[in-house]
Amino acid sequence: MILNVAPSGRVSKTLNTIQALIAKGEARISEHGYDELAEDNLMVGELLAGVAAAVVVEDYPDLY
Repeated sequence: MILNVAPSGRVSKTLNTIQALIAKGEARISEHGYDELAEDNLMVGELLAGVAAAVVVEDYPDLY
């Protein structure tokens, strides 16, 4: 398991959780999420293929 570190130096539990859910095939994308991807001309397959190499730019673990 790769531990992703946020710019603050803390491990990003958010990204690690997302990556684990996608790896297990348990991630779900909301209708709003699909809309946002379409606005940026991104395909779901591109998102899923790239998430393993994702880098944390900002992390708000206490937001929700």
